[in-house]
Amino acid sequence: MMKMFARTKASCLLAAACALLVTGCGGGGGGGGGGSVEDYGRWTWSMPLGYPEGSYVSQVAKQFAELASGPDGEFFIEPRYRGSLVPASDIMRAVADGKVPLGERLLSAEGSRNALYSYDSLPFLARDLAANDRLARIARPYIAQALANEGLRLLYSIPFLPQGIYTNRRIEELADLRGLRLRVYSENSTRVARLLGMQPVFVENADVVKAIEADQVDAVLTSTVSGAALELWKYYDYFQAINAWMPRAYIFANENFWSRLSPAEQARFELAARAAEDYGLHIARLSEETTTLTLQRNGMEVVRPAPSLRQELRKATASMQFEWLKDAGAAGKTILESFQP
Repeated sequence: MMKMFARTKASCLLAAACALLVTGCGGGGGGGGGGSVEDYGRWTWSMPLGYPEGSYVSQVAKQFAELASGPDGEFFIEPRYRGSLVPASDIMRAVADGKVPLGERLLSAEGSRNALYSYDSLPFLARDLAANDRLARIARPYIAQALANEGLRLLYSIPFLPQGIYTNRRIEELADLRGLRLRVYSENSTRVARLLGMQPVFVENADVVKAIEADQVDAVLTSTVSGAALELWKYYDYFQAINAWMPRAYIFANENFWSRLSPAEQARFELAARAAEDYGLHIARLSEETTTLTLQRNGMEVVRPAPSLRQELRKATASMQFEWLKDAGAAGKTILESFQP
């Protein structure tokens, strides 16, 4: 997949960023003015990631690591994929505790720590990747402060693709969803299913096909990427592109580790993070386009919801937004008020 993206605008952006890093920050790299990083080692920082190496989220993290590592080879960031170093659910705590210098987490999964972290999983708020990007930029200073309160430095975030529903019936109105057994994968998706009148069935991504073949589910909630990877056209005729939400993966560093980097190293990290965030959005857009086309080429009809259906979906799940506002406080209110057109 990365070969396909190598000639994209995003890759050009990364190449330009790399050149800037070499010419602008190289002189202050690994062996320069910063003090050593105690208890872990200066030469290699391991970066635990929750997703497979082939995931575009992991590929962006890999590009970030290469740029942030610098040109002289003295300082190296090593991505560790699919929870091989730290289980995905433990990565945020491991970074906060200083067990690893930096890592990646689906931040909305940490909503129990701080309600602000689940801003990107409010259903039917951001309609597409462009809107999700605008929402993330509005939320960024508040998320950065919340992370700072836990001893973490926000580096960058990128979106996962919009969530839709695979079905064997065309969904024209909310009533068409009621009663269907929907594959879900989180507390948030379970709550949405119930509010839409569906029966939630928790199934991990790796077990989706097995659940379909065992007649445990009537519909599957996931993205076009997962649908293409699982070849869901073998089981369903429609992909309902309702764009329920677009959660984001966040990369952050332990503040103590960060403070021991030299100014030049910190500048290199920040430039690499900006490049990664732009690159990630571009890859997400390309991935959505190509995987949607894959579904269509294999006979699946991709259905965009009518405005009336989208309004029904938002109305049915509006209570989740009200509940989130109670927990998210003034910062949450400011984010939503700023996001509304």
